[in-house]
Amino acid sequence: MDKITSEYTHWARIHLSPSHLFSAAHFARMSACLENETDVTQELIKERHRSCVIGSIFASVAFLEAAINELYAAASDKMLDHPGLADELRTRLATIWSIEHFRRGARVLEKYQCALGLAGAKQFDKGAQPYQDAKLLVDLRNALVHFVPETAPIKGESGVEIPVHKFGKQFRGKFKTNPFAAKYAVISSSSSPETATYPFFPEHCLSHGCAQWAVNTSLTFADHFFNALNLKWYYEYLRPIVATDCKPSEAG
Repeated sequence: MDKITSEYTHWARIHLSPSHLFSAAHFARMSACLENETDVTQELIKERHRSCVIGSIFASVAFLEAAINELYAAASDKMLDHPGLADELRTRLATIWSIEHFRRGARVLEKYQCALGLAGAKQFDKGAQPYQDAKLLVDLRNALVHFVPETAPIKGESGVEIPVHKFGKQFRGKFKTNPFAAKYAVISSSSSPETATYPFFPEHCLSHGCAQWAVNTSLTFADHFFNALNLKWYYEYLRPIVATDCKPSEAG
């Protein structure tokens, strides 16, 4: 950073949490538009759709990460404060933010829990909503970022049952699955060609419904947190325009 002199009279601090939230909603809308396409067999449409859903999931978690980092950074900033952030809480947040192990090593949801504790507010119940869905969202993002292919049996026309992926159980009933998850032709050395249904993750999981759930989950969690601190954060101005359904002008 350049040397600070008396000539500096204005200061700026950039916040990316609104951009991440907008991106998450935008990608969710795009995935909805693509699901409205009539020809679901086109590989390009299917790839665009998957990219949009994954982008929405990534951006939803990035929104949560940016928002909580912004809070700690605001508390530590000696040039600009944040309206409504009490001096005592600022000092507490700044103190723990100065610890590199916490700043770089704490998990995103741990940072939220810690901030609530330092504020004397009730922490999230880890066994209830909205914490459980937020944890599931982070787990889904991590599974995609650090994706490791798994060799698993698939259900073919022969009727052999397959084990249910853990996400299949955890996401049951939360959203509609991917309409692009068509049956695939499978050829093995021990049987004749047949069609088969692939496991829930990632094929069936990555739907517009999943993207929409990701956006709503991150927003609900952030709202709960900042309401507990009685703070309005920088993404508030986006609330009227954050939509996850396809607009007519965006279709096609």
